[in-house]
Amino acid sequence: MCRLLKVAAAFAFIAACSAIQIPLLVLLLPFRRLRIITSNLYVKAIAAVCLSLSRIKLDIAGRQHLDRRRPAIYVSNHVSLLDVLIAMRLAPLGTTAVAKKEILWIPFIGLVYLLSGSLLIDRNDRTGAISALRRQAELVRRLEVSIMLWPEGTRSRTGRLLPFKKGFAHLALQTGLPVVAIVVSNAHKAWKPTGYEFASGARVRVDVLPAIDTTGWSAGSVDDHVAEVRAMYLARLCAHGANWPGRAEQSNPHRPFQK
Repeated sequence: MCRLLKVAAAFAFIAACSAIQIPLLVLLLPFRRLRIITSNLYVKAIAAVCLSLSRIKLDIAGRQHLDRRRPAIYVSNHVSLLDVLIAMRLAPLGTTAVAKKEILWIPFIGLVYLLSGSLLIDRNDRTGAISALRRQAELVRRLEVSIMLWPEGTRSRTGRLLPFKKGFAHLALQTGLPVVAIVVSNAHKAWKPTGYEFASGARVRVDVLPAIDTTGWSAGSVDDHVAEVRAMYLARLCAHGANWPGRAEQSNPHRPFQK
């Protein structure tokens, strides 16, 4: 099946799932935790189908650190739609999210996200974003749910790790939850940073690192904590990145991007 047919099949599946999910979320409006959980099932189904259609293979290490019995702050690096699909697949049930308001423009998914109870932020409104994160911290504590976010704030166009924003660290301070890093290596080679071009048959390494205890973190050392987590990403990306920018490029064993 050519790439365009696969993309069309994926959108048809998303539309069918959304036709069920949207009325269900409306019925569950008084029950935010249930909306979050049913939305987790919705995105897991979408991720499974999209990854299957793309035929991208995931080598996942550290699954045991995805502990659904304990809320956590899950963070992931961001280069394309692929790492979002991976996060959707791996996030334990009861995980809410933080997304940019632009997600509302995505057909079907935008409306589901709006109804799901997850957080929308305007990255151009720093004051509003900080206030929204405070409200999200209260929600996480009250409902005892996890949260998934991408600390770079936007996708990297080159595969290089961008500077981390401090939002996840402030959430950790306000909730006391551990931070679990999901490191996706070479996703920029398997799925282009923009659009829907993917390398069918490519293999992508995913490392779920052990939970970081944040109970000893303090507001005065937030920059140090952010730098520490980012350093973990750099170390793991370089360890697994034969194609990681900054290292000598090696021949790509995967098939070229489908047209």
